[in-house]
Amino acid sequence: MDAVVLTADMVVDATSFLAASPTSLQALKSASLLKSLPINALLFGGTGTGKSTLARYILPDASCVDARDMDDTLSALESNSAIVLKHIDRSANLSLLLEKIESDKTRVVATATLDRLPLQLEEFFNLSIYLPPLSQRDEDVKLLIEKFIDEAESLFSKKVEKLSIKGDLDLKRNAYSLREQIYSLYLFYGADEILLEQMIQKFIAHHLGSGDDYRELLWLYEVPLIKAGLERYGSQLKLSQVLGLNRNTLRKKILQHNIKV
Repeated sequence: MDAVVLTADMVVDATSFLAASPTSLQALKSASLLKSLPINALLFGGTGTGKSTLARYILPDASCVDARDMDDTLSALESNSAIVLKHIDRSANLSLLLEKIESDKTRVVATATLDRLPLQLEEFFNLSIYLPPLSQRDEDVKLLIEKFIDEAESLFSKKVEKLSIKGDLDLKRNAYSLREQIYSLYLFYGADEILLEQMIQKFIAHHLGSGDDYRELLWLYEVPLIKAGLERYGSQLKLSQVLGLNRNTLRKKILQHNIKV
């Protein structure tokens, strides 16, 4: 693919499908062509990779139907000229569904939570677009982090200065888990002592009742304290001095809580 020079107005589309990596830029290009071509298409990939967003870009005015509900799906095919059909891979009767799409001549842009297509779907659809996981789309991840920080600022009606994303990103469910991680970080960075106390209190209240709760829940204080101290000072000796702990006691607690040094 030819090199693409990105500008701010290029990477953010009105559909909220953010494209900066080569694969997502190609997917967006294909989707733009599909807007004017009356053919059926399938978008596939893992959860949270942007399939539904891209499908709505292709058919912005079409009804969105869940293929897991067969009755609703068949009704929508009869009453619409075009639909977005989610979870087609989870249809209770895929053969019947594909026959109905063909006989009703309804235009369908479908999504499937799969990394590889079964032959039946591959042969049926005129065009298939694969959206790989975010772990393979570093450029998109950077844009999504900025987007989710902006969302969090709007949601919580405040701005958190110096919010930084450190450590591993949670991309297990792609955009879904990344958004949850950013929101959680935003909440914690912007929380005051009262809010933190309330959150810990609710957590403890939910877990009380083991008979040895004081020792069992003490890690809530010790683990973040030790991790923060190690991050700040980078030395067990220095941290033991700051905390007023014997160095062997600190080392024992690090091993007890399985804290990475």
